[in-house]
Amino acid sequence: MSSSTTTARETRSNVASSASAGDAASGSRLSGASVQRKQNLAGKPFAVQLAALDPNAGAAAKTAGPRGDSLAHLDRIQAAFGAENAAAPGVDSGASVQRRQASGAPTVQMDEAAEKVTATNREAADGGHSLVRHGPEVSEGDLERRLKTGMTAKADGSGGEVFSPAPGFASKFATFAAVNKTRTAAATEANDGLATTLAGVNVEAGAVTTKNTELKTAKDALDKADAPGKAAAGKAFGLARAALTGAETTLRNKARTFDPAAVPGVPVSYEKPEPATDGLEYLRLRPSYKVVKNHGEVIGVGIRGDKKDLTDTHGEGGAPHENVYETVKAKEDVSSTQTAFNAAAGKKLSTIDPTTEANAWSAGQHYPCAPEEPAGIS
Repeated sequence: MSSSTTTARETRSNVASSASAGDAASGSRLSGASVQRKQNLAGKPFAVQLAALDPNAGAAAKTAGPRGDSLAHLDRIQAAFGAENAAAPGVDSGASVQRRQASGAPTVQMDEAAEKVTATNREAADGGHSLVRHGPEVSEGDLERRLKTGMTAKADGSGGEVFSPAPGFASKFATFAAVNKTRTAAATEANDGLATTLAGVNVEAGAVTTKNTELKTAKDALDKADAPGKAAAGKAFGLARAALTGAETTLRNKARTFDPAAVPGVPVSYEKPEPATDGLEYLRLRPSYKVVKNHGEVIGVGIRGDKKDLTDTHGEGGAPHENVYETVKAKEDVSSTQTAFNAAAGKKLSTIDPTTEANAWSAGQHYPCAPEEPAGIS
């Protein structure tokens, strides 16, 4: 990763550390002033929040480089997730939090309320359904019922149920903090994978750019050549065109090597643009990416279907559905997640900033998955 990427991450880390320091007031609980300060900053540009929470970091950011460290980029990161600190229906207001502080309510409970706000706002921005089917407020009984009947909450959160069986494994997050932490980790993995891909094709893409320039030069020379020089100019043009074709083939083959089982890059599509100049313009994002990541700690629980219910009639033609079960196994701890990120389909890699791109993708699905799912990006 570039030094600008590291600086951007350090800047965001400073903000988080400053916020934590402010929250440390009054012992182990959030102070009323800290809560109010966060509410006042909610929804404002990230640069404003940065300066308010950490003036030193804000000053450093203003002098940072034009790519990953710029305030414009930091603002876009914040905007991608919306005003995550804003109040949301069903979540404690600042006044409510202060009342609970006065009554001695545990800090972790108040932290979860804040995490719920973040998770809810992210899900709304993503248009996903992680919380209604896999959130911490889903009960283990709900998981068993989905396995045994195939019925689960509607994805749009409008209430009611729909027949949508789990593929043999129903799961839920343990906490809203786990939802947010694992989603961020998955986005970071996609981000790093994108940077790996860009670095991995840099030489081949650069060669294509060079050969395109050489071909244009040869074409201009051919167009300007007089009669005696036409033959030589034509030959040079043919050689330049053949060299470009060879470079394009090498780039196409290299782009296809980003198999998650072998290389931790983001797979991309190859499509020659017209007119062609920059080699990275040949490579484009796919419509979506699946990120499976083991987080190294328990982040939720899952229940497996056991004996299939052969009397179920939800299948095609009234046949039993393959993912409806008569019995289920005991619950098990889960450490991995699967995330479906929606990318900007067809977006050229030449227009991508690897320090922010994954944060701008929406996660249509994000849930604890079975440990046998192979880790990687596909």
